[in-house]
Amino acid sequence: SECEPKYGGVTAKSAFSSLATTAFLFGGHGMFPEEMREMRRPESFFSALHVAYGILGVVYATGAYVGYAVWGTWTSGDSQLNFPMNSATFVSALLS
Repeated sequence: SECEPKYGGVTAKSAFSSLATTAFLFGGHGMFPEEMREMRRPESFFSALHVAYGILGVVYATGAYVGYAVWGTWTSGDSQLNFPMNSATFVSALLS
């Protein structure tokens, strides 16, 4: 039917868009020296980083899987834009 999600293949545009989004997700590396300097025990930074990346990987993968399963190729780059545009969605998009 017309309202069911469609699942398409990978194009050059979608591949570059996905790579750019992934690079943006992990763009906080410039803050690592500052964070290490502020820690009480800087030697524990990398173990904390590995735990945080493990959690982030699960969260990002779950969000990507659920978003694609629900909306298919209609998925917007910003998953909030897939919801009906109302005041709650607008505020959520502004705050993120």
